[in-house]
Amino acid sequence: MADKTVDTGVDSSEFFVDPFEGIGREFSNISTLYAGKHTLLLRAQRYGRWFVLKTLNEDIADQAAYLQVLRKELEVLMQMQHPGVVQAVGLEQVTGFGSCIIMEYIEGETLQQLLGGNEQLTLGERRRIGRELCDAVAYVHSQGIVHRDLKPENIMLTRSGRRVKLIDFGLADTDQHAVLKQPAGTLNYMAPEQASQLAPDVCNDIYSLGMILQELNLEGVWPAVIAHCLRPIDERYDSVAALLSDVDRRQQRRKRLWQTALAAVVVAMMVMAAVVGRRMLTPAGDNVAGLAAIDSLQRQMAQQQTENASRLAESQMEQVAIREQMGRSMATLSDSINRLTSANKQLQAELNRSDRVKAEALQALKQVIRRSQIDHHLDTLSQWRYRWTDLSNRTYNVSNFIYQYADQLKLQMGQQEVDQVLRVMLDYWKEWSMRVSTRANVIRLKESMPSPDSTGTKSGTPDKYLL
Repeated sequence: MADKTVDTGVDSSEFFVDPFEGIGREFSNISTLYAGKHTLLLRAQRYGRWFVLKTLNEDIADQAAYLQVLRKELEVLMQMQHPGVVQAVGLEQVTGFGSCIIMEYIEGETLQQLLGGNEQLTLGERRRIGRELCDAVAYVHSQGIVHRDLKPENIMLTRSGRRVKLIDFGLADTDQHAVLKQPAGTLNYMAPEQASQLAPDVCNDIYSLGMILQELNLEGVWPAVIAHCLRPIDERYDSVAALLSDVDRRQQRRKRLWQTALAAVVVAMMVMAAVVGRRMLTPAGDNVAGLAAIDSLQRQMAQQQTENASRLAESQMEQVAIREQMGRSMATLSDSINRLTSANKQLQAELNRSDRVKAEALQALKQVIRRSQIDHHLDTLSQWRYRWTDLSNRTYNVSNFIYQYADQLKLQMGQQEVDQVLRVMLDYWKEWSMRVSTRANVIRLKESMPSPDSTGTKSGTPDKYLL
């Protein structure tokens, strides 16, 4: 029997023409999360799911160098897939915003917000966060990537479970990339050498990691590990794996010490119980063995106390060394900050010096012009032939002063700066000499005019030429 086909008059594709309510392939509900000097972070929804869009500000959106940096960040993010690292989806053109990196939206707060809030984290939570942070950084390094801007505000903690997520790889770098390589980082967290170092180095991140772990206040074996992170670059851990291995080794050592001390206490209590019990059952005259056992126990306890005191002294010495190392590290960081501040002040002084020297040069030129009394001289001499010679000499003296002044500046400034000052002085001198020349020509023109005729007018030249 042939199959019967029922024609309903409706194309099956028509059932899928209209999109589902609240779900669409275009980004919607776009809002600003962060607006920086160069970048913009947006929160947007697509297919009912939230995403983060990272794009460039409008004034630099078309500049090739910044577009390359944005593309480099995408390439870095696409290399990684780890629970502790923000996930990137791709690079798309978004209407109204241009090229945007599409990333997962992380519901939660930054470590900076958490540490600065009123809620107190338990020691166990702080240690778990520190361990997860180390694991995430170790994975990033395993991919040949250096973050270069590790700090609490670039560490997200998810609202569900407070799991670590590293974000903002805008300054991240690898040996394979050559886009805008330059010193970078955040002053309070970057390693001292990072202020002048161009090539990425995992030791830079290890220093920043130490600063963050220090803020977490992890206690236990961590202070010694943190001090190791903050040492000069050639004395730091060479990898996060070495850091974690040292943490495990120190924890095992501490665990063994506690186990030894606990075992000694248990043995001592058992021996004392046996001796006391035996003494209660033994006549007073036959108590020699009990006394010997007590004496032996006392010697063991004294030895144990000596060993414990030795371990305590060693631990105290280690703590002193840690504090000294942290002091040296902070001194190195302070020195780096002072150098950067000094360099900034020097640069500002050099920028201001040119304007200051130009102003001083013009002031000196104006004083020389006033002392030349050329304006007064034009009004006092009786005949033009005397005026012209003396005027030329005085004008020449002013001009000569300009070049003498420039020669003196060469002892303090470079040739390029001297040329700029000389140009400013000459421009002012030309403007002034033009006014003097114009005035002198007017005076000479008046002297060359014939005497007024009987009608009261000057013959030969109209009145307008006397102006």
